Amino acid sequence: MGEWQTFLKEAQQYLNAGRGKEGKPSRLSSDIRYNLLSLSIEKSCMAILLYHNDLADNHTFIDLLRSIAPYVQISGEIHDELAALEQVQSICNLYEYHREKPSEEVVERLRNVAVLLNRHAKETCGRKTGTYSVPD
Repeated sequence: MGEWQTFLKEAQQYLNAGRGKEGKPSRLSSDIRYNLLSLSIEKSCMAILLYHNDLADNHTFIDLLRSIAPYVQISGEIHDELAALEQVQSICNLYEYHREKPSEEVVERLRNVAVLLNRHAKETCGRKTGTYSVPD
């Protein structure tokens, strides 16, 4: 398994863990789910980048989006949403570390973005190999 494939697999695993089971409340705190979904976003972006033999400039959400821009079209709405969500726990920012407990609403919004980026990663990386299908 190549590096991008490992990142894509891990992105799905983090996403599954962060969103929990359908129709059941998660036993994990909002902090833990936020972090799992953040890892899913990072892994999805890194899969896209590694698939194209590229790397991210940094690992903030916005840096990751900027890095994948040559390979994937992300709407301005998603960009703005992720920029807002990044402010909840800005832990990768070298100059302005900030962390607060995310609300359930924030976790749900982050889950929606994580699902979208995971789908983009599967579509992008699956073009060449046909290995991955994109679930609804």
